[in-house]
Amino acid sequence: MKSLLILVVDDEEALRKAIALRLKQAGHRVSEASGGREALQCLETAPVDVVLLDVGLPDMNGVEVLRRIRQAERPVEAILITANATLDAAVAGARDQAVDFLIKPVDFAELARTLERAARRILTRKREDAFRDLVLRGSFFPDVIAQSTAMQEALGLVMKAADSGMPILFLGQTGTGKDLLARTMHLKSRRAQEPFIAINCASVRESLLESELFGHEKGAFTGADALKRGHFEVADGGTLFLDEVGEMPLSTQSAFLRVLENGEIRRVGGSQSLVVDVRVVAATNRNLEAEVKAGRFRKDLFFRLNALTIRVPSLRERRQDIAGLVEYFSKRLSPRVPKRFTAAALSCLERYPWPGNVRELRNVVERISLLARSDEVRTEDLPEEIQDPDRRRLEPATESHLSLKDIERRHIARVLDRVEGNKAEAARRLGITKATLYRKLQAYGLRVEKKVSDSA
Repeated sequence: MKSLLILVVDDEEALRKAIALRLKQAGHRVSEASGGREALQCLETAPVDVVLLDVGLPDMNGVEVLRRIRQAERPVEAILITANATLDAAVAGARDQAVDFLIKPVDFAELARTLERAARRILTRKREDAFRDLVLRGSFFPDVIAQSTAMQEALGLVMKAADSGMPILFLGQTGTGKDLLARTMHLKSRRAQEPFIAINCASVRESLLESELFGHEKGAFTGADALKRGHFEVADGGTLFLDEVGEMPLSTQSAFLRVLENGEIRRVGGSQSLVVDVRVVAATNRNLEAEVKAGRFRKDLFFRLNALTIRVPSLRERRQDIAGLVEYFSKRLSPRVPKRFTAAALSCLERYPWPGNVRELRNVVERISLLARSDEVRTEDLPEEIQDPDRRRLEPATESHLSLKDIERRHIARVLDRVEGNKAEAARRLGITKATLYRKLQAYGLRVEKKVSDSA
């Protein structure tokens, strides 16, 4: 049985402490309340899987507490505890969806069996919620455009590895669709009806990443006002996708390695390990071998993640997919009247180098869908830098000696100049987020003279 978050509610302190101790020894996380009102406050401020609820509480009848829990539609399993004298009330509560009840003095073997049944119901509900969420988002079978040989090879590896429990590492440039392939792998696996949780390691502050991944106990640090489940706990039974894993700080990597090796996590500020069943899929645009040599990435973690790597091709390597991607994005962005791109316009799109990859292409199609005057998109409707990609080509005689960072710095400066300093528009053309653009501007020491106002 997986570890549960359990709230024990009983005004008899000795019994409450004894039950809490047994549950902790069984590996569960336990909180306590001595009355009904205190129990409702606990349920408001912290997540709970199961509430063990005494019927004869001094301030509020346990059945009334149960009724309020149900009215608030909290997904909590309830088990009533009662003395023989109040058995009828407990049965009435059970009919009010409490499902199970125990008679004092509590038989701990029976309590364990009752919790097993509750755990199975919780697991079933999680599966149903995850499946319903996938259907509502229309992502149960995500669309992967793969006419090109390079993309077909990557997709073939995804399908072969879907039911494997080994960690998977996707390698590829930003914007190539690593997250889409990770979700496809999840949906083609036996875990398809379990949660798929994604986190971008580069978008979370270093000081908060460990808490986001593993959760934290109440009072673990300033601002930790309640217990919080981390992404590994939320993804239990399913898949956790760690994008930009190369950005993970060394301080977090050791805890991450422990999960990969024995499936155990420990919340920040906690002393007890929890066992989770999570399939880890990671992605990076960095050279992790170089990061290992530079001392920024653990060698043992690299070898553990590197069990199977799948290289995701850049859009320049899969130009045969551009027409299909344009049609797909156009239909998704303008479902009533999708734009039709002329052969000349498509040819122009296929010649463009796409430094921002598929994400940049989507942004271009989105902008055209909003601004094009007719349903037919011609070459002149395309952005200027796409109409004449030769103007963006670097001069070999003057720039062939530049480092990749220098080239990126110059490219960002050129795009910003063309959009007159509008950072939101520059980010769209580059195929990156505004936050990423701001970080690059700071890293490269670029100062932007804003000639027009930014727009989101």
